[in-house]
Amino acid sequence: MRTVTVILSLVLTSCLAYGQSISFEVVNNIEVKDKNGVTLTLGNLGGLNQPQFYNVDIDNDDVMDLFVFDRNGGKVLSLINDGSGNFTYEPKYDQIYPSRFTTWVVFKDYNADGKPDLWFFDEDTDAIALYKNITKSGDPHAMFEVRDADLRAYNFGEAPLDTNDLYCDRTNIPAIEDVDGDGDIDFMTLQTLGYGITLFLNNSAEYGKPLDSIDFEIADQCWGDFQEFDGSNEILFERDPFCFHKVYRHKKKHAGGSSLLLFDNDGDSDMDLVMGNAGLSNLNLIINGKVDYSLKIDSMVANDSLFPSNSVRAVTDVFPAGYFQDVNGDGIKDLIVAVNAFSKASYTFREANRILYYENKGKNDQPVFDLQDSMFLDRQMVDHGGHTSPLLYDMDKDGDLDLILATNGDYGITKELADYLVYYENIGDKNKAVFQLKNEDYLGLKKDSIRRLSPCLGDLNRDGNPELLVGRLNGSLSLYNITGTGSTASATKLSDNTYGIQLDNASTPYLADIDGDDYIDLAVGSYAGSTTYYKNKSTTDVPDFVKQQDTMGGILPGFWRLETWYDPDRDEFFDTTVFKNINYATPVILDLDGNGDPEFVLGDERGKLTIYRDIRRTNLKAFKIVEEDPFYLSGGNTCYDYNFGAFVKPTFGDLNNDGKIDMVAGTERGGFHIAMGAGGCNVGVSKIKRAKPLKIFPNPTTGMVQFDGIKDQSATLVLVNLHGQVVYNQLINPTKLVDLSSLTNGIYVVQLYTESQSNVGKLIKLN
Repeated sequence: MRTVTVILSLVLTSCLAYGQSISFEVVNNIEVKDKNGVTLTLGNLGGLNQPQFYNVDIDNDDVMDLFVFDRNGGKVLSLINDGSGNFTYEPKYDQIYPSRFTTWVVFKDYNADGKPDLWFFDEDTDAIALYKNITKSGDPHAMFEVRDADLRAYNFGEAPLDTNDLYCDRTNIPAIEDVDGDGDIDFMTLQTLGYGITLFLNNSAEYGKPLDSIDFEIADQCWGDFQEFDGSNEILFERDPFCFHKVYRHKKKHAGGSSLLLFDNDGDSDMDLVMGNAGLSNLNLIINGKVDYSLKIDSMVANDSLFPSNSVRAVTDVFPAGYFQDVNGDGIKDLIVAVNAFSKASYTFREANRILYYENKGKNDQPVFDLQDSMFLDRQMVDHGGHTSPLLYDMDKDGDLDLILATNGDYGITKELADYLVYYENIGDKNKAVFQLKNEDYLGLKKDSIRRLSPCLGDLNRDGNPELLVGRLNGSLSLYNITGTGSTASATKLSDNTYGIQLDNASTPYLADIDGDDYIDLAVGSYAGSTTYYKNKSTTDVPDFVKQQDTMGGILPGFWRLETWYDPDRDEFFDTTVFKNINYATPVILDLDGNGDPEFVLGDERGKLTIYRDIRRTNLKAFKIVEEDPFYLSGGNTCYDYNFGAFVKPTFGDLNNDGKIDMVAGTERGGFHIAMGAGGCNVGVSKIKRAKPLKIFPNPTTGMVQFDGIKDQSATLVLVNLHGQVVYNQLINPTKLVDLSSLTNGIYVVQLYTESQSNVGKLIKLN
């Protein structure tokens, strides 16, 4: 049996064979209890900040589940419904979707086959994409394939540039519904600069086309004939003369954004609008008078800023968004309301305990909303508000690992000015961890007003007891001496600006014997993304940390990518390499594969963990990434690269005494995820394939194009025009120039399929 040293600053060793796969399985079954001893059924969910909610049959069992997407870190969470509104988090389904989402996601059935289809803004291609739900009986989960990677609408211009992208600013949430009641699905959003509401009308039904086709036109820049005002619930019910897109810059409506929700509130068959405003805290119901007054177009005639007026008003701190979804499984859509704001520079808002759930006790077209819970889902999960940084250590000296979380708390309360530690005692044992909340200002650090608190433990004076070293937002380090054990332990500050270390910003220290000389060294990550290595040159109980490397292991905090830019002075496109910086390095150094040579694990702002193997073999200078990336498991030992959410911070230890190292990952959403050490992955066998952005240049082109970053020698190239017609489908060598001069001028969706992956992009063809 492997013996795990619980002081994480020491190198963990085991009898595992050299070269074993480094893999973890993200789980939901580690029991977590609140301070009253009540088990949190969603304890491993990781927290929620700005969640969005949609019904999808995720596990393909004919019961609608709850898909949750959180803007904070672009995190997808899969809540499986038992049929009566009781939800279980199943992380194995978080990766089934064809892209990583960043701003907003909507599920809406566009082809009337009864399966919600996937609409989202794809930041990689700067376009709104539609993926068709192609799930069949017997599939292990919901399945999607690209229908259109760049949705466009006819704008009555001159070919080939006679269409515009569908758009929805990253601040906003669009309404995707059958607005005109003709059976096809339309798209509605606030204008880019926040003036009027644009209706992209789907003409598939009008033109007698099947619903599977998509045929948008820009039908109205001032949908609903109403004007709202910045920071006010006042509505002016007439068409604003300055709304038209050619002159809207002369009178900007408001600088914020809007969340749009459409449904028939009064049973008259026209669509009413529930609108959240970036400058307000309430939802505003705006009534459509089209049917009431026998009008030809949608025209708003009244509003209710006390919505829902029959129950408790739907109010959040700022910028609410509403979601019309069936929560309790009765077939009737309910209302969920959550904060949509994410810019802390503009607004102050709560990040926990603020999700409202209204049960619909009426009908879908005549809802009667009754508030059931003002802390929907929050009651069942760990959510301390904001950024968490975890530690595993046997604080009560009972032989198992306890959990400490550093957090900046709920922004609406703390303003992130005084971070603190939260202590979860392991009331289980070394064979089965059970964490219970015991202390919400552990070691008394709140009084020190530390921002961006990042803790680590290590026996710096070699007395057998750990000291606490913490990183701060200003880039310095503070050192504390710990006395006592368990939940009643206390800490005394020994120094600020410890060891004279001052990095650029947001220092994240980690203590470990990095070079194998049996003395604790220091690695410090920072906002800049690199990790600085300090060797301990002391042989006494007083450390002497001397800087060895500014960029430990030669890991650059970013990557180079090829982009196509437009030069308006020369009226031409050109290709350039751009460096994309990756910030907030959170390093951990320990032996994951048991061969005696530690790995370097790096978390970052993207929510990605990268593992570099056997760093001593490289003389700590040129770390090599783990080859079996991705290294996380889902059902059936399928491998994929798991997104934990923004600013992930890991810690490691054996939580079930099985000889494998497990992981707790802190999140920006105020909670944590747990991943248990696993035996290995079927890499490359059943890996979930995702459509990746395709770099095409030159773009626009007159004929010859080439593709960047494709290594396969053979691929199928498919081009689809804006009418959904396949105009090119050939086997090519994607590493060579491809001649597309035979295409007519226009805009095309480009799909490139190789044996290992699929890629999607858009191309403009000109003479």
